[in-house]
Amino acid sequence: MRPAMAFARIANRFRSAVTIRNQQRTANGRSMVQLMTLAALPGTELVVEVDGDDAAAALPVLVAALEAPSADDMPR
Repeated sequence: MRPAMAFARIANRFRSAVTIRNQQRTANGRSMVQLMTLAALPGTELVVEVDGDDAAAALPVLVAALEAPSADDMPR
């Protein structure tokens, strides 16, 4: 649960809508509960969509968060 909570906190710093997709499911990247429904294990390929005024700034931060080896290593 910690990675989902950490990612949602980062996503909520931005105004843009954040959507995370895997092969079967879609989740609001700003919602810890929805992120948990993805059941994404390490190595799962995810698609990140960011739409809004600050999307260009948000996308690299969110991708870095997903690529981090642990929640503790995510950008702050």
